[in-house]
Amino acid sequence: MRDVVPAIYQHLQAEDYPEALEILNNFYKIKADRDENNWLKHKCDAWKALILEKQERDQEALSLYKYLAQVMGAKHTLFTYLQVDVACILHKLGNNKEARIEIEKALEESTNSSISDKLTALNLYVSIL
Repeated sequence: MRDVVPAIYQHLQAEDYPEALEILNNFYKIKADRDENNWLKHKCDAWKALILEKQERDQEALSLYKYLAQVMGAKHTLFTYLQVDVACILHKLGNNKEARIEIEKALEESTNSSISDKLTALNLYVSIL
């Protein structure tokens, strides 16, 4: 893990998404795919969603972000953050109605999300009205 994280970040910063995805997929097969609910798997899924989004593979990224939000649940500190990611992609795809619903869900259901994440959700909500 120590070598993989810097390598992924290095490729993400260089916008070398195919290489970052390859490193992530190789690592995922070896380490992260062993337990459906472990932290490492979720971290890898979040990175993969980000990479897919950067590669403009929005439907795949959307599915992964939705999965992460569902698995982590409303009590998780990153729930609102993930819901904002879902809403951003929906907005990008032109589905503003569903994007607003996802933001409303994040704001109503989240219990442990940061104020910053909630403000980000509100700003996105206002921008797509």
